[in-house]
Amino acid sequence: MMGKEEKTVTCSWITTDDVSEDKCKADTIEGLLEKESIIKIFEHRCNKLVQENAMGLGAKMAESENKFEVWNNGQILGGI
Repeated sequence: MMGKEEKTVTCSWITTDDVSEDKCKADTIEGLLEKESIIKIFEHRCNKLVQENAMGLGAKMAESENKFEVWNNGQILGGI
């Protein structure tokens, strides 16, 4: 895949744009319970967790002399 700039279908929703201030756009309970709304909510939560962990890992890397150890000890989704 070297040189190819293709996104996978399963991860096309991942973004580096800040999602911390995003709000749910559903304005009724029925709208909230629609399949598309639930999918968007889970995508948002995953993006937020990935971004928070990337920031935490970056901060730990900046503080540490041993980057390899920080990377190996970093726990996905909340353990950094």
